[in-house]
Amino acid sequence: VQEAQESCALPLVPSETQNLCGRLASVATKALNQLIKQDVSLNQAQAHFFLNLRFEGLDHAIMMPVSVLDVPQGKNTVEKDEIVWEENLRKHFGERYLMEFGTDMGDRGVLVDDVRCRVIAGQKAMAPKRVEKQQGPLDA
Repeated sequence: VQEAQESCALPLVPSETQNLCGRLASVATKALNQLIKQDVSLNQAQAHFFLNLRFEGLDHAIMMPVSVLDVPQGKNTVEKDEIVWEENLRKHFGERYLMEFGTDMGDRGVLVDDVRCRVIAGQKAMAPKRVEKQQGPLDA
């Protein structure tokens, strides 16, 4: 398991969706590179993405999971997809904020403070080692 996180300080608006996607790709690359340095097999690696969100003017942030399957891909993405993605994320964040803090913040702006990626990968198979039978008592 390897994680990477970086500061973001972007508003959660459709026009910043591609920038957020670039940030998520950047932290994923950092996490993957760390695993490669540790000689970990990336055959079945899974990346999990998170955005640390908070309402403008408030200090209470919540780390929200983001499915990359829901993120609009490519520069030719229809703007409608970016609006729907942002609205869905905003809705889920508002619901979670209400559950955690008991306050509905309405249409207040949302900021992305940080982006984070956790990559989980399997280890390379290790050759089994032969253990020799020991004669006599075990040493304490």
